[in-house]
Amino acid sequence: MNARRNSRSLIFIFSAFLSLLALFPARSAASSLTLAWEPNTEDDLAGYNLYYGRRSGDYDFAMDIGNATQYTVTGLESGTRYYFALTAYDTSGNESDYSEEVSGIPESSLDPLEVVRVTSPNGGETLVSGSTYTITWITNGTEKPVAKVILRYTRNGGRTWKRMDTLTDNTGSYDWTLPNVRRTKTRCKAKVVLKSTNGKRLGIDTSDGYFTIGPN
Repeated sequence: MNARRNSRSLIFIFSAFLSLLALFPARSAASSLTLAWEPNTEDDLAGYNLYYGRRSGDYDFAMDIGNATQYTVTGLESGTRYYFALTAYDTSGNESDYSEEVSGIPESSLDPLEVVRVTSPNGGETLVSGSTYTITWITNGTEKPVAKVILRYTRNGGRTWKRMDTLTDNTGSYDWTLPNVRRTKTRCKAKVVLKSTNGKRLGIDTSDGYFTIGPN
């Protein structure tokens, strides 16, 4: 394959893709955009490099994304326009010119009235008893500063809730050491409760679906 000669076959499929495939971003940062494209068909295609930045044609970031046809760029600033272009490279290390440039703005997909959302575990995960798993959540905004984050979990579909921990910093993540179980628990959920200094509840959310905790 002559990578430069075949650079024109790198075609972004975007139209509504950039907004439709944007992942749930945090309010202050950590937004995401997902790009998709048609693959090159040469036998010696080795992969693609993705370039992006905040100015058209001036890319601050570059990464080798392998031989994929879709990639999610994370860590973007919500509300900021980013510009993207691809190059292809072959097994000999030849790299093509840039593909046609596309741009997109990662936007928050949180409902403005939704204060907090549990993002992981959010249903379908299978976790191992005794291991460590990172609970994550995003906060859209609160009427008062968050002074306390209460983390709980259920193993019986919400009939009873047990305490994970109480945090004084709303960092959006917590490394949870999973409880020991003798039998597989398939109706587990996590809950995040935000409270103010006077104990007023500012927001609450639980996992959308059940996750599983299995014995070690």
